[in-house]
Amino acid sequence: MLAVDHEGCALQRIFGDRYDAVIDVGYETTRLHAFERGLPLSWICPVGGRQITESIAQEFAIDIQSAERRKRILGMSGADRTALDRCAEALGALLKAARNGVRRCDRIAMLGNGARLAGLAEAVANRANVTIEIPVPDVLRRSKLPEDVLQVSAPEWALAAALATWYAAG
Repeated sequence: MLAVDHEGCALQRIFGDRYDAVIDVGYETTRLHAFERGLPLSWICPVGGRQITESIAQEFAIDIQSAERRKRILGMSGADRTALDRCAEALGALLKAARNGVRRCDRIAMLGNGARLAGLAEAVANRANVTIEIPVPDVLRRSKLPEDVLQVSAPEWALAAALATWYAAG
């Protein structure tokens, strides 16, 4: 048998009963998957962690690799929040577009490495007037990993875990 899974379908399998949508913040793009009548509807915007890394590099006059390392360790600490605000504004606009296409888009799960950036989830939630959480999927909770590892790693591992559930669902 040959089949194809879609990230929106996979994320709906593990989050669709608790969340209206999932925002996956990547390095160069962010994807929004809203769950409507058993199918995910998806939107993509060209905003992600790269813009914040570039802002840090410019502000501190350091190379991109050093800025990325700084962002992963310190977040925006000491840096201008302009890039974070621009990112939150773009994600708020993405949510607004989704609200025009679905009945509900009020409770959101935020995933991806960019979800761990301090202040991003709160900034998007405030701009879009939604509730945003960074959850640990149940499929990961069933592992033998310590809770602190799950909390830190869940944003990055959630999509992989969701895709791995396909065989169990079929």
